[in-house]
Amino acid sequence: MKDYLLLFRVGPRFLTASPEELQQIMLRSRDWIAGISRAGKLNGVVRLQRNGAVLTGPRKQRTDGPYTNGNEIINGYLGIKAGSLEEAVAIARESPVFDYEGMMEVREVATN
Repeated sequence: MKDYLLLFRVGPRFLTASPEELQQIMLRSRDWIAGISRAGKLNGVVRLQRNGAVLTGPRKQRTDGPYTNGNEIINGYLGIKAGSLEEAVAIARESPVFDYEGMMEVREVATN
């Protein structure tokens, strides 16, 4: 088994969702993550706040917030174990983030 990181990027529909819709996606996400955990493939989950800073260039110039374009914001990440990239992608495809026009990046974690 290899370690993979699933990086969530929220979509425009998520950003305009009502409080009731947000509650539903959180419940569906929790159920999806619980299933990964029951399968013994969960390494950890981190949800990120919107505040932060980005440092760029040789002068390390600071911009507040992760990005100015809301649909590029990484909303959180999930660590999983999978036998291959294809298995990790199959797990990622079950996420409810796609119902809200979100994106997910699947990356293998380097071992050294």
